[in-house]
Amino acid sequence: MRRATIALLGGLLILFANGCAMLELIETRDLMGYKARFTDAQQQYTRLVRWNEYTRASETVEPESRSTYLAALRELGEIRFTDYEAQAPVYDADVRTATVVVRYSAYHNNTLSAVTLVEEQLWTRDFESGDWHVDHEGSPLVESKGVSAR
Repeated sequence: MRRATIALLGGLLILFANGCAMLELIETRDLMGYKARFTDAQQQYTRLVRWNEYTRASETVEPESRSTYLAALRELGEIRFTDYEAQAPVYDADVRTATVVVRYSAYHNNTLSAVTLVEEQLWTRDFESGDWHVDHEGSPLVESKGVSAR
């Protein structure tokens, strides 16, 4: 009897440990591919901004915000980006929204003065299509008054 109880408890312990490991695996995995699709969209968008491809980048911006977005970027004038650094995304619990802060190193083409611009990207996943769209509160790129990205 004692041996059977020990075997039963040992078996339950193994099942419990496996169950916890599976839950952790499920939580860290991107079973639906939402984070992978986000990473692709975010990186493509950020690269397009870095290479001054604003019109193509605006295709990822919420449609009702595109004209405001493009106008704000035109106000930057002749600016050339040299590099960028993105922080790790912060997702909500359901992976419906994500926020990424990106610091771009750049210079003004006419004065050659260096500048660091910061963009807080607010991303939302469309529930039906699974596509990610970026939006901003205010101007998409704001000049940083702090330490440069590099």
